[in-house]
Amino acid sequence: MSKQEQTIIEDFFSKTTQLPCEIFLTSSKVASTRFSNNAITQNVEEFTQGLSLRILDGVKTTRVSSNQFSRDQLDDLYYRAVKLNEFSHPDEELLPLYEHNQKNIETNHPDSGESSPGHRAELVSIVVDKAKSARLNAAGIISTTESKLTIANNRGLFKQSRERQSNSSISMMSDEGSGWSGICKVNLEAGDIEKCANKSISLALKNTRQSSIEPGEYTVILEPAAVADLIRFLSYTGFNGLAFVEDRSFMSGKLDEKIMDEKITIFDDIHHLSLPLRTFDFEGVDTSSVTLIDQGIAKAVVHDRSTAFKTGGKTTGHSLPQPNNFGPIPRAVIIKGGSGDLQSLIKATAKGILVTRFHYTNLLDPLKVTATGMTRDGLFLVEQGQITTALKNMRFTESILKAFNRISAIGNDHELFWGFSGYNYVPSMKIANFHFSSRTEF
Repeated sequence: MSKQEQTIIEDFFSKTTQLPCEIFLTSSKVASTRFSNNAITQNVEEFTQGLSLRILDGVKTTRVSSNQFSRDQLDDLYYRAVKLNEFSHPDEELLPLYEHNQKNIETNHPDSGESSPGHRAELVSIVVDKAKSARLNAAGIISTTESKLTIANNRGLFKQSRERQSNSSISMMSDEGSGWSGICKVNLEAGDIEKCANKSISLALKNTRQSSIEPGEYTVILEPAAVADLIRFLSYTGFNGLAFVEDRSFMSGKLDEKIMDEKITIFDDIHHLSLPLRTFDFEGVDTSSVTLIDQGIAKAVVHDRSTAFKTGGKTTGHSLPQPNNFGPIPRAVIIKGGSGDLQSLIKATAKGILVTRFHYTNLLDPLKVTATGMTRDGLFLVEQGQITTALKNMRFTESILKAFNRISAIGNDHELFWGFSGYNYVPSMKIANFHFSSRTEF
């Protein structure tokens, strides 16, 4: 936190506030370059900032927001919040603000790295040159996001975190098929993009003259991107503390019971990832590491202060901004690896289907975690340990929870992905009797 920001907030707390008051100060810069048909189509850099103020008065709370930060703006928001709070509905479960006696804690200040349009154009040129050499068309995006969050309240809390992540998504396309690869890191360099482009090209060149197969149950080998798509649904539906206490989670009433294959161990640990991440939640509580599934046994869900109070336990520091009706969610879900890599899973398969990734995946049944979606950018038949035939895409309809009870093997080739439920660091995986419900014509 800058000294000016701290001075303004402390002056506001000492001279204006009479009620318990919480402030969020946020900023975000997103810089991205999109490309298609082997040419850059768009360069965008967007900066946003926000100020959010919440007051508590007994069992009532109100939050008001602005996109400006100043001493006068804080006064204005406070008086608006006080007035609006008269019309708020009482919440008998409302908790007081989190009290903290340490100030000006700054975490995760990464080096800025390179994110200029020129640098991103150089990375795109690597992709385009490789695409042209392979007689393919490249499309995708290279982006960097830098964000800052400051949380303060008049109960002694001052915390700030800066985060940075860079992402690439590269598709290679021919008239017959496509291939895809993506990378998530702090900074993207030429070597990262070369690796990503080479994989996309390899998949695209294999993904030709596709054959059709009948819907049914097959052994599948899921690349890490496909595993990440599935784990997201487990994450926000099952490991959510509010869903757990309201019996809307597959973990409800199942703690210390075996609910998955013993090969599966899942934990949430922001410190495990090689990214500078915020170490506290939106209540200002330090985020703890949590073992969610231990060798197939349900062990825990993540909590904020409210859901922890309802269970008689302790918060794990996974709160979203309060108040909310969604509940706490994991921020960095990791599946413990097994042995080998994707190639070893393929070699050990007599007959199966290799899935590059899924898309348009949607949840059908939260308790069973039944989802449906499509394969994309490479579906291949594996026979006697080798990829033999490219396949037309298929739709799957499967209970992810049941699928995770049919694990044949897990790789140790983790990749990092960012999605709607946070970060996922996952390996490749082989699953028996995975259900494909219909086929497509493409």
